[in-house]
Amino acid sequence: MAKGTGSEGAMTRVACDDDGIAAAARLVQNGGVIIFPTDTVYGIGCDPYNAGAVQRIYGIKLREQAKPLPVLVDSAMTARRISVMDDEAVLRMAGRFWPGPLTIILDVRDRRLAESLNLDRYGGGIALRVPDHECARRLLGSCRMIAGTSANVSGAGSTGDPDACAGAMKGYDMMLDGGVIRDPAESTVVDARGGRVTMVREGGRLSMQEILGA
Repeated sequence: MAKGTGSEGAMTRVACDDDGIAAAARLVQNGGVIIFPTDTVYGIGCDPYNAGAVQRIYGIKLREQAKPLPVLVDSAMTARRISVMDDEAVLRMAGRFWPGPLTIILDVRDRRLAESLNLDRYGGGIALRVPDHECARRLLGSCRMIAGTSANVSGAGSTGDPDACAGAMKGYDMMLDGGVIRDPAESTVVDARGGRVTMVREGGRLSMQEILGA
């Protein structure tokens, strides 16, 4: 399972196989911080209900507290449980582009998440995405959701190379190594609160024109 030295919880590097995914899921559930592959770039994540683990990610990334952490979920059903996702246009958009490289900001419904992620300071919005990557989906099959952002120090570029992550990031507990992600690109982010869809960030694989045409 392990690639290289170390023990579980000590910056271990494991493969995206059954054993590695199970170990990573246990670590997340016990408050650990992991690096893992997605369909866009490598991410760094934790249990979104664990405020201490969330703060560790801010420290590892040197990320400004003014930037909330997105949450990866296993399905639109989970997204509807933790956010206000009742608008028909939003449901159609999620149905077309999830799983995939689209992050949707919605009003948070789950007060525990609002507190652990400190979302009230950001206007109560939670950024959600269902990734289209086998390893990430299998991990989410165990964890249901992971607070996650790109695995890079803030200000540096995101990457699809696990070796680059290992060289740049310090202080995480485990890496799920899924190999190099071809053509890495950030997700497109839209704000869908209040019955309107507005662009926050246009990613490399999905344009606003494609979204509005859904």
